[in-house]
Amino acid sequence: MNMSQQKISSSLHEQFTNNLNDIITTRNQLEAESPDWSKVSVYKLVSVVKDFAVTHFKSANRIFDRLIDLLRNHQEQINELNRKFSLLEESRQHG
Repeated sequence: MNMSQQKISSSLHEQFTNNLNDIITTRNQLEAESPDWSKVSVYKLVSVVKDFAVTHFKSANRIFDRLIDLLRNHQEQINELNRKFSLLEESRQHG
C-alpha cells in the first residue's frame, strides 16, 4: 500500500470510528434517560409508557436514519476509492 492509499485508509478508519462512537454515545444516552420502572406508580404507568414509547420510537428512528446515512456515506467513499484505484491502475498500465 502506498502513502496515498495509507492516508485514505487511515482517514476512512478515523471517520468510521468517530461515527461508531457517536452511535454508542447516543445509545448510552437513551439508556441513561430510561425511567426506573420499579418506581413508577401504577396510575402513571400507562402515561409514562406511552410517553417513553413515543420518545424512544422517535430516537430510534433518528438512530436508524443516521445509520442509513453513515452506510450510504461509506458506500460512496468505497465507490470513490474503487474509482481512484481503477484510474491509478489504468495510468500504471499505460504509463
